[in-house]
Amino acid sequence: MNKILNFSNVYMDSNSTYIFENLNEKEYLKNTLRLCQKRMGDNFNEFDFYIFSNHNNSVPASASIQNKKRKILIYISDEAAHSPAFLSEKYFAIFKSYIGSKYSKHNSNIFPFPLGYVNCFKANSEIKLEDRQYDVFFSGNLNYSRWRFYKECSYLSLVPDFLYYRLMLRPTWRKQLVKLVGTDFTSTSKRWYVKFNKGFKTGLDIETYSSILSRSKIVLSPKGFESTETFRLTEALSCGCIVVSEGLPNVPFYQKSPIIQVENWREGLAVAKALLKQPARLVQLQQESIKWWNDNLSDSGVSRYIVMSIKQLSEKNKLV
Repeated sequence: MNKILNFSNVYMDSNSTYIFENLNEKEYLKNTLRLCQKRMGDNFNEFDFYIFSNHNNSVPASASIQNKKRKILIYISDEAAHSPAFLSEKYFAIFKSYIGSKYSKHNSNIFPFPLGYVNCFKANSEIKLEDRQYDVFFSGNLNYSRWRFYKECSYLSLVPDFLYYRLMLRPTWRKQLVKLVGTDFTSTSKRWYVKFNKGFKTGLDIETYSSILSRSKIVLSPKGFESTETFRLTEALSCGCIVVSEGLPNVPFYQKSPIIQVENWREGLAVAKALLKQPARLVQLQQESIKWWNDNLSDSGVSRYIVMSIKQLSEKNKLV
């Protein structure tokens, strides 16, 4: 196990897919844990925290560690949303991102964990909606989960589904179709910025992405490779954007949130267009989005959630 930064009790699990320095969310994790340490004081050192980044439902090496300190697992990167229930007896508490439908209150020591933001992302929520350059924004990879979204963003929306998917399922035909239709649907007249790119992290650099996101009113957040939980979604909220997303897991971070959830992207684009005609509603949603980020998803909000969860679990165990 490798200790992380200046923490004496935070480790990167040795069975992780990535080392800590290569994690997309290392700054978010670092800031969140430092705030946990500040909130908990000396009690923070009563626990050992293990960060486990894995895609393959592997067993963390820390599961077999036995010591006097209570162990807490922060399980990230598993977009396929495997259940960590089989690990529940190995740890005092487990906080897992991409927990999806596997979340259950019956697993009393397993808690959802949000994605946060990518390293070097700089949010600016201070820009008023009327001063924002773009009405609608999306920039991201054209993966198989976004074929429907791509269809609705282009004139391919007029093509029958059976024909469209017949073309997209064949790599050669898909390549020709995308070349013909294009990947940039930005419209200066409508103030829409919508672009698809060829792969993960092949689009805008983080500085430009941060700037454009902060200058957008509505952000379209389609599914990633496997999950509807994406960095884009949480980053957009931190910028004070109104987020339109596909259906999200029924976990506390999204319950009663201002995120607008839709069944499909024909509905999603219609919702975005309708909202642009309701300036007062947009302002209300922006205020709610900023508050939701600060209270529930920011490093400060999540550190409070972790500390509260640990405290409640400790008190519950005393009663058993």
